Parts: sequence; C-alpha cells; structure tokens
Amino acid sequence: MPVDNYCALYIPDPENAVVTVIRILYSGRDIEAQPKKYTKME
Repeated sequence: MPVDNYCALYIPDPENAVVTVIRILYSGRDIEAQPKKYTKME
C-alpha cells in the first residue's frame, strides 16, 4: 500500500479484524526484492 514516498507491507487478518504491519519501505528501494530477503522458501 503506497503512503506518500513509502510503501507499507502488511498482512490482513479479517477473522480477528487485525492488520499486521511487516515493514515500511522508502519507495526508492527495490521493493520486490525486500520480501525475498526475509522469507524462507523451501
């Protein structure tokens, strides 16, 4: 979700009416590469 010059990465949980903010990034960064750095894929 873009907010001014930043991008918020979040996970919504509609069952509990909660949104977990994972990270706020400056839009000038390589946003697509960021989740890959912190996620283990097996």
